[in-house]
Formats: sequence, structure tokens, C-alpha cells
Amino acid sequence: MAPQARSERVRLNGRAPALAKYVKGPMTLRARYKGRLLKARVRPDGRIRFEKVVYSSPSLAGKAACKRVSCNGWTFWQYERAPGDWVLLDKLRTS
Repeated sequence: MAPQARSERVRLNGRAPALAKYVKGPMTLRARYKGRLLKARVRPDGRIRFEKVVYSSPSLAGKAACKRVSCNGWTFWQYERAPGDWVLLDKLRTS
């Protein structure tokens, strides 16, 4: 089996990605930060791809997106619950 490309590597340490139990297929995430609209894709396995790098959690992807030491990705990212209805990713955990 060929090794994964560098941009496709992600450390899971034997755990499932944080979104794995909440997603059934790919979905788009978005966030507004400092006047910019940022977008990421959630893969069917729950990993998040933002700017060609794959992350195992919303917080790691959010941290990279805002270039900060930490970020609560569950309240940073939004997903489209229904067409035009964007809500915080945290709603997935409380639904």
C-alpha cells in the first residue's frame, strides 16, 4: 500500500475522529473570521479537510483556520442543517 501524501496524514492515536459518530456523509463547514468566509469539508469518516490538510477534530481545524494556539471548533464552525440554515456545529452534539 502506498504511503499517504503529507497533506493527507492525520494523527488519530487509535481513536475515531471527533465527528465520526455525527456524520453519515460528506458535508461542508463554514466560519466567518476577521471578515473572511472560511470553508472546510467533513469526510464521510468524520475527518475534516481545511486548506489541503486533514484534521481529526473541529477544534484542530479551527485552530489552523484562525492561526491561534487554541480554538473551540464546535462553536467556531457552522454546518448547513437545511438549505440556507447554517447552525453551530455544537448543535450536532445536542440534537
